[in-house]
Amino acid sequence: MDEFEAALGKNRKRSTFLTVLCVLTFIGSGSLVLQKLSFELLPAYLISTKGPEYPDEQEVWANDSPNDGSSSLHGSFFDAANHLINRELEYALPLVLIGIFSCLVSLGGALLMFNQKRIGYYLYIAAKVFGTIGTLWIYDFSGMVLFLLGGPMVALAIIFISLYGANLKHMR
Repeated sequence: MDEFEAALGKNRKRSTFLTVLCVLTFIGSGSLVLQKLSFELLPAYLISTKGPEYPDEQEVWANDSPNDGSSSLHGSFFDAANHLINRELEYALPLVLIGIFSCLVSLGGALLMFNQKRIGYYLYIAAKVFGTIGTLWIYDFSGMVLFLLGGPMVALAIIFISLYGANLKHMR
């Protein structure tokens, strides 16, 4: 029995910090999967089959732009928000599927790292890169969207990837 446990790596001591990181990933990614499956998948499917119902863009924003032809921060912010909303409605199902897939792969990577398997780290990185680039690609990588949505996504991914990377010495 001891040889079997040694082959599985059960006798190695996992660092407390790695355990905390994995638990945080289980909670974060697991709750996102549950949220996307329970609250976002059905509406996204309905929108993708029926089509989004939103008013004409020109009609909504006609009274919001300045009349003197100058550009303002107020106008550019609302243009970016309008772009974000339209893209989210237009690509609701792919966004939800990208989110579910990347969260499930993140969970798999965290589970492997919890069992001290180094391949889990690379799986986790792939999930974060795919989820971030896939989401930002759907939003056209536009400037304000990159700042509002991409900044926090990339920052959080880099922080967790770095923290997991610091614990690679505990994995095989």
